[in-house]
Amino acid sequence: MGGVSKPIILLDLSFPNIFHSFAAMVNQERTKAFGKLVESAPEQIPKLPWSKEFEKDKFLSPDFTSLEVLSFAGSGIPAGM
Repeated sequence: MGGVSKPIILLDLSFPNIFHSFAAMVNQERTKAFGKLVESAPEQIPKLPWSKEFEKDKFLSPDFTSLEVLSFAGSGIPAGM
């Protein structure tokens, strides 16, 4: 079976308090670019204009995926995703 692959198309159908649904496609180019930024974080964080006390002891890299939303439907106004 090999390793776990990431999906190219994402579908979400949710009923948290109100209904919402979306279909999105992964922007592979932007995901790759932000992945490089995350990889460079250990070198970039010390250059930030605040002292080390404001940073965590160890950088926890996020699993970043850039999405292009193709369609959205909901029973309310989207406040963000």
